Amino acid sequence: STLLEAGVPVAAPLPGPVLHSDYTNASLLLRVPTRLLSASALPALASTIAIDAFPPTALSVHFISAALRPATHTGHVAHLWFSLRPGAPPADGRVRLSLSLPAGILPL
Repeated sequence: STLLEAGVPVAAPLPGPVLHSDYTNASLLLRVPTRLLSASALPALASTIAIDAFPPTALSVHFISAALRPATHTGHVAHLWFSLRPGAPPADGRVRLSLSLPAGILPL
């Protein structure tokens, strides 16, 4: 909550930060403080967010759904859900996600 109030997006992999090789499905909840005022704009917002896995064959990321919630600070918080599906695991077992947000959506 403190990060969101400071205008910092928060990503939470579910069920947790470590996804074991036997998982067949997991998700990523991305909470983004935003100036957007309409929930109908969220799918377009989700399509502008780049989520890349490294190595690219290890994990696929797909948008599931979105909701817009009022925040305690000025603006709203977009809750964006993405599915995480395992692919070919790397030799060391480590996969990293990189997130890129479009300019102009954060309230700061």
